[in-house]
Formats: sequence, C-alpha cells, structure tokens
Amino acid sequence: MPGSPATLHLTVTGAKGRPLAFRAEVFRGSERVAAIWNDTGSQQFAVTPDADALIVRHGFDYDAVELRLGLSPGETRERKVSLRRRFDAKALGWYCGESHMHGMHSKSDTPASFADGARLAAADGLDYLQIGFAWEPSFSWPTGEHLNAWAAEASTSEVTILWNCETPKGYMGEDDGGEKGNLHCYGHGLSYGLKDISKGQEFFFTGPNFKVMQEIRRQGGVTVCAHPLRFWFNKGNFVSNWASELPFDFVAGVPYAGVDIFNDSPLLFFQSEHLWWNLLNLGYRVSGTANSDGNLNGWQGVGRFRTYTKIHGPFSIEKVIEALENGACVASSGPFVLFEVDGRDPGAEFPADGKSHEATIRAWGGPLPGESLVSVQLVRNGEIVRAWDLHDQNERQWATSMTLSDREYAWYAVRVAARSKNRESVAHWGTNLYEVAVANPVYFLPAGFERPRGLWRHGEPPGARRSREGPRWHGHCCG
Repeated sequence: MPGSPATLHLTVTGAKGRPLAFRAEVFRGSERVAAIWNDTGSQQFAVTPDADALIVRHGFDYDAVELRLGLSPGETRERKVSLRRRFDAKALGWYCGESHMHGMHSKSDTPASFADGARLAAADGLDYLQIGFAWEPSFSWPTGEHLNAWAAEASTSEVTILWNCETPKGYMGEDDGGEKGNLHCYGHGLSYGLKDISKGQEFFFTGPNFKVMQEIRRQGGVTVCAHPLRFWFNKGNFVSNWASELPFDFVAGVPYAGVDIFNDSPLLFFQSEHLWWNLLNLGYRVSGTANSDGNLNGWQGVGRFRTYTKIHGPFSIEKVIEALENGACVASSGPFVLFEVDGRDPGAEFPADGKSHEATIRAWGGPLPGESLVSVQLVRNGEIVRAWDLHDQNERQWATSMTLSDREYAWYAVRVAARSKNRESVAHWGTNLYEVAVANPVYFLPAGFERPRGLWRHGEPPGARRSREGPRWHGHCCG
C-alpha cells in the first residue's frame, strides 16, 4: 500500500557480539520522527518511509552509529549494528547517573513506571537513575518504604534505580507556573540519600530551603542546587527559579554539595558555571554537577546531562554522596575527561608550597559521529590559564601532561569542548554549538588555610568525619 510505514528490525551488539541495550532515533532531516529505548538488544518498529537517517547509541562510552535508511513503503528490513566502546568509565571507577528526572511532570503526561526508568537508563548507558516526584500517575505521596520497594523491583544487574525528590522547592506564592502573575522562588534543589518523606509534601515543597536541607543532612544525604539561574515568561509574567536563598544557605544554613552547571539551555551554561566558580573562589568545596530535569515519558530520554563520580568498589548511593562531597566529579553533556594530579582524582588537595606536581589530561569528544574535540582548557580560579586549540585536528581522543604548582590558594579544573552534532539542538541553537565536559578541581591550599564554616543545627553532617577533605559545619542555626 503506497505510503504505508516500513518496518525495521534492529539488532545491536557490543563487545564479543553480546546484545547491548540501545537508544535508536529516526530522523527526517533535523526532525526526529521516531525514537525507542531498548534494554534487550533487539526490537522491531515502524518507520515512516521518508525518514533518511537512523542513529543508534548507548550512552557516552560508546561511539554512536548513523545509518542511511532509504526505506520503501511497506518494506521490512533487518539491520545489525555493532557499537564500539571508546572508553570504559566504570572500569576506571567512574559511575554516571541522572538525579533530576521526574516520573511525571504533570498529570497530562503519559504514565511511566520505575521499570520504564530502568529501561531508559539501560538504553542511555547510565549506571544509576534517581526518579523524583511525581512517582506515579495519581501524584500521591507514598511512603519511603513503598518507594524503596518499587526501586528495588525495577533495578537490574546493569542499572540501579533509586528515588529522590526535587527538594527543597519553595515558591514565594502558589506554584502555578506564572499563570496568575509574577512568581518567584527560593531556588530548587534535588536530593541524594533521602530516606524518609513522612514529614509530607508541604514540608518538602515549602520554603525557606534551609529547613529541608537540614532534614536531608540529618538523614545522611546531601542536596544539589538545580538550574540555579533559570527564569522564563508566562503570558508576560516573570517566573524565577533563581537560587535566591543560596547565599544564606552557604553562610548560615546548610550548604549545597553541588551546583548543576549543566541543566538549562546553552545560553545559561556559562552563568551557572560562573556561579560555581564564585563559590570555589570563596573557598567552598562544592561540586560542579549535571542533571537534565526531564520526565520518563519525554523524548529526551535520561542522562542528556549526567554526572560521573569516582567510586571505589561496588556501587552505592552513599559512595556517590561521598564523591560529591569530596569533589570527585565530572559533569558532561557528551564528552568525557580524566584529570589527575600526581595520580589523584579531582577533589584532591595539595600544599601551596611551590612544589611541582605532575598533571595529566585525557579527553574524548562526544559520542555522535563528527563530535570531535574543539578545545581543552585549564581553568585556574575562574580564568583560563592554558588552552589547546584542536579545531583543525579532527581528534576524537587526546591527551597531554604538564606540571602544576602554586604558592597561594588556587583551584584548577579542566573544561573540554566538542562539536555538537545533535540534530535537534543544532536546528534550535545554530551550528556554533558545543558539547562540554568539566572535570572538577584539584586544590592548592596555603599553610593555615581553613575553608569557610557554616552553621549546622543537628551537629556534624556525614562529610565532617572527612574534615580534611571538606568544610566543617559547627554551631547551631536558628529557625
């Protein structure tokens, strides 16, 4: 029948011909017309005959493959794809996850389950996924025990499913998205290690933020600041997600363990990064992180932006929290970078005594075809002090070494940029668009240096027992 869909039977394998979970997207020009997330390695699906390209991928660790289609109406075709691993992050101790992904954003969304999250996470190459409110279609507030059971049932040998909450989330008025007028909030957070939500939805979604962050700390968890500079307009009304309470939380409340530098549009990346840099320049140890703020039934999948943390031994969320507190993190939208000083990972501290230390950088471009490296930059205290221009080299992988030393307080981070070949992003933002990875800093600390001290109501948080690796929180907080 003319114009009837074609059928594509796709089989994807990885190392040694083993079935590999995958994400497949069908494009007509820059328009994505179909997408599937598969956790078995094989699936049959309908394809519009005028589609011209199929992109198959598995996370950031594997080189994606693009195939030309040219299908005829009613045709059935079998395609077999083998994906090549370009680096093995997990074998190096780096586990990647997504922690800002809602089960549902609104009641108009197609219902999705924790099992759907596991399938998406496997296809998109995540090691773990934290699913946030709303966890199920009725938007109820279940117990932590129920959420633990759903997560455990959905977890597999490849993907750990966890639950969390986009909290604290305190608006200075009714959260109607700005329908009735200007709307401001204290800023948004997202939790790691939240165990008990019996205080109720009103507590976790009502400002000020510090009381919620204190509760998360009391439970042994931490909070990351989500999209700290986001704002938009609704029917002319100004809607702010700006992290307006953040300065108070760092000085007198409970500080964030991380700040999302990837989450929003490309226009806000540098502003979010500069906020993070300012906190580092003030002496705080805070991780630069990446999360997506999507939902399980969207076209985005999971892990569009993701955080890698260095973990020793088997995976646990407690080890992720420890890595966040210690700064052993890489934030990425596609590329990857390893930054080591004297063989130590990001977050390491060295005396600022002028002695030289051997630093190495290994960088990879993005996973899509053509996402070659554009530049590698060494950032000291918010200034680019060394850069390698790779525009004309068409490199997918690159490495260098150097010596680092300092005689005053300093932090050094590495930023990697690669060409973006994401068809939808380029169509929306233009061709001068890059995918980025940021390796968190190492630190040089003068003799007698102490990081800023905040106030802490319930005694010392989990990270205080590693006080040499981070700030200590003392005293009592009023309120």
